Amino acid sequence: MADSRMLKEKLASGEFDARLKEVYLSDKAVEDQKKRDAEIIDEFVRLFGDNDSIELFSAPGRTEVGGNHTDHNHGKVLAASVDLDTVAAAAKRDDGIIVEKSFKFDALEVDISDLNVHTEEFGKSSGLIRGMCAGFKEHDYNIGGFN
Repeated sequence: MADSRMLKEKLASGEFDARLKEVYLSDKAVEDQKKRDAEIIDEFVRLFGDNDSIELFSAPGRTEVGGNHTDHNHGKVLAASVDLDTVAAAAKRDDGIIVEKSFKFDALEVDISDLNVHTEEFGKSSGLIRGMCAGFKEHDYNIGGFN
């Protein structure tokens, strides 16, 4: 965890380069990712302010070659990794609210103090977030708010 200035300094200094190269494979991709990460940090600070607990996360992409969505019904899927990912900056909140903001979408707030099913959230990101938190809670994981 670090404040935005420290995190960006570590990115610029090359402190994370070895780890980034494990994920992105080439020196050019590492440099591109460092710029991308710095932009994400700047946008996070613009939206939520700076604090000392900003962290960066990357979720790898995949494509389904065959069996798309059959895994939801215990079927088989033939998947392949791709060189794309989703990157997020996040920081803890103490009020039980999850705020999700994507570059191309409006901010979404979910109060996870209420984990009941909300029928008006069916098919929406808020319902997915609330449902995931309910599942974590049912399996005795700690949950909490974050930006």
